[in-house]
Amino acid sequence: MKRLCFFVFLLLLVSAETVRAQAARKYVNEFLHMGTGARAFAMGRAVVATSNDAYAGYWNPAGLTAMKDDLQAAFMHASYYQGLANYDYLALAAKGSNDDAFGFGVVRFGVDGILNTLDLIQNGQINYDRISTFSAVDYGFFVNYAREKKLKRYRRSAFSYGSSMKVIHRRVGPFARAWGFSLDAGLRMDNPRSGITWGLMARDISSSYNAWEFRFTDAQKDVLALTGNTIPRNSLEIGLPRVIGGLAKTIDRDRWLLTAEGNIDVTWDGRRNTIIRTGIFSLDPHAGAEVGYKLEAGDEDRILYLRTGVYNLQRETGPKGNQVWRAQPAAGIGLRIQSFTLDYAISGFGETGTGLYSNLISIRFGISQ
Repeated sequence: MKRLCFFVFLLLLVSAETVRAQAARKYVNEFLHMGTGARAFAMGRAVVATSNDAYAGYWNPAGLTAMKDDLQAAFMHASYYQGLANYDYLALAAKGSNDDAFGFGVVRFGVDGILNTLDLIQNGQINYDRISTFSAVDYGFFVNYAREKKLKRYRRSAFSYGSSMKVIHRRVGPFARAWGFSLDAGLRMDNPRSGITWGLMARDISSSYNAWEFRFTDAQKDVLALTGNTIPRNSLEIGLPRVIGGLAKTIDRDRWLLTAEGNIDVTWDGRRNTIIRTGIFSLDPHAGAEVGYKLEAGDEDRILYLRTGVYNLQRETGPKGNQVWRAQPAAGIGLRIQSFTLDYAISGFGETGTGLYSNLISIRFGISQ
């Protein structure tokens, strides 16, 4: 276990230094860091340790071995910024026969119906029939593998590790396309007796790469130049790795279940607006809690959940010009009936919100032999 952790840390360090030397960008493929599942959003995205279903293929693939079903399907739909953008996630996960598990997931984040006015004026004449629409869409494809391993020193705990290979495709109408890839790795250890679970997720340990290709006609390039816009060129977009650590505690008392988890994101792409930020790394903490009520005593298959969380802690300028700390709240509910789970979350509200809140709905269905 120590050798594995050291290997992951060494790979992250080498990858970060290599990409930094190539002038990597700070925000690359951010749609893959938004999160999946209404439960996770309601808990402030602090689920790296406790994620143990089909959504674990995104949060921490090591959690796939803790699925309670042999086969699970999950789907999430989110309406961002009051319907301006749509975010969808579909995942399938299955347990193997040798303490391992497999998963596949697809993410789509897109803004549809964008007006294209580049061809509105031609030869000095305006023709509104030349206005068309296009979509700006991002896709992420996940292939997951996880395996559980018995450790001699921690016989009471379930230790697992997993990895994800991601293929990325981004498209901005007929004007721009990009293909990319990256690799993730995760660790998870769960002690059922103490109720303590910890997880470690290393995203983009290989760094993330996007190769962009732009396709503008000569007339469209002239319009961009006349309106003061930069004409983009084919380029390679590179992003640095990030690590997310999580620690959770679960208490099971009669008809009540209480789970609390805290996560911290570590990035190496320069100074960010986080609690702790330096020129080398930034630390971004977030936390969440979940209260479950068993509809019948001793029944683990019918539970009603209430969740809340906080994330996105940032320093902002107050009304008097002073610096104040702001945090983004989230909340949600969930219902589990046997192998079917329905979750709802709302985020983007509260003191720091601008009214552009987001609604998220996700479902999960499992099949066991």
